[in-house]
Amino acid sequence: MAKKKHSSTRTSVASPTILVVIRLLLFGAAGVASYLAWTSLTQSPIAGCGPDSDCSRVLGSRWAFWFGLPVSLFALGTYGAMLVGTWRVNAAAGSAGAARWRQGLVAGAAMILGAAIWFFALQWFVLKSFCPYCLVAHGLGAVASGLTLFVLARGQGAGVASVSAPEHPRSLAGVIAGVAGVMVLVAGQLVHQPRTFAVQPVEVVEGTKAPPPARRVHSIYNGQFNLDVQDVPLLGSVSAPHLLVSLFDYTCHHCRLMHPRLKFVQQNLSNDVAVISLPMPLASECNPTVTRTHYKHANACDYARIGLAVWRARSDAFEPYNEWFFEPETPVPVETARNYARGLVGTNAFDQALADPWVEARLKEDVAIYEAAYRAGRGNMPQLIIGTNLYLGTLSMDELGRALSELLWR
Repeated sequence: MAKKKHSSTRTSVASPTILVVIRLLLFGAAGVASYLAWTSLTQSPIAGCGPDSDCSRVLGSRWAFWFGLPVSLFALGTYGAMLVGTWRVNAAAGSAGAARWRQGLVAGAAMILGAAIWFFALQWFVLKSFCPYCLVAHGLGAVASGLTLFVLARGQGAGVASVSAPEHPRSLAGVIAGVAGVMVLVAGQLVHQPRTFAVQPVEVVEGTKAPPPARRVHSIYNGQFNLDVQDVPLLGSVSAPHLLVSLFDYTCHHCRLMHPRLKFVQQNLSNDVAVISLPMPLASECNPTVTRTHYKHANACDYARIGLAVWRARSDAFEPYNEWFFEPETPVPVETARNYARGLVGTNAFDQALADPWVEARLKEDVAIYEAAYRAGRGNMPQLIIGTNLYLGTLSMDELGRALSELLWR
């Protein structure tokens, strides 16, 4: 009796439960990615992500973008393609198209796993901050991809057509394609540095509204705030023709990055530019816009009061104090900062300045200036007003130079 020929292609169906689990995981990952993409494209606030929080630090970094587009968009596309693949490859079972869909699933799974490793490494080693939304999306996607590769390797296909030995090279090609996709992602992020700040219009007026006419006033937000230039912390000369307003928090990571850049630019444009430097704490103790203080900002109000007291006691000590404070990667203990300030300006002078009502009044107005932007959905820090523009976030030296050139040469 003649032996029956075996078909070169056979089909098998995985447990429906595995298939449902994979799809649910991908749906969840796609849901988180779509939310992150929407908030990024619309510049909407992210739930639970306050200014300079871990997730704000991650999502506001260069690594959250690929040539100007949020990486969550590409993640969403990959998750969606994987979802389609889990249905199409099964529908095409037994046909030549099934092998192509299988290869696509392998490529997508390898890409998701590789991207998850890349972004986790960035958060761990580079940013030293973790975005809960990102971790959830990458975790769901990675588990779904791992399950997909596992069932395909076992020849069960997660409800998809499995293939015989001659078609296994297609799976290898899928892995190679997935790895190549991750390499393109990494290379693009290393090569291209996107803008990490937003620009909004703001009214700035030079006038003499609040203090006596002999004093110089810098008015912002259409005259809502009138800053007496001789009575606010200032980096540079009170007679500089152009004034910038900088809102910063001593505990803010991005503010720490901006400080040396602002100082460098001001020193190189000292005849033209001065910077009004206003401490603005991201802590609920003195800032009503903050409902829950992040642990990294626990002492922000105390640091702000110390900095203001240094300026009040001896204005020329304000910048040396800031230089010392921002030198380490993280803030020094409050008592260390207080003792350094006392040594810088004198114990009696510092204690008297700290008790001066001006400190609390200045702090209250700095918070009010921030609140004016915050209520309009502009809560990112640091904030820098240059001319009629409000810059939110960190500017590179080149970006800061271009922003100032528009002010100086217009």
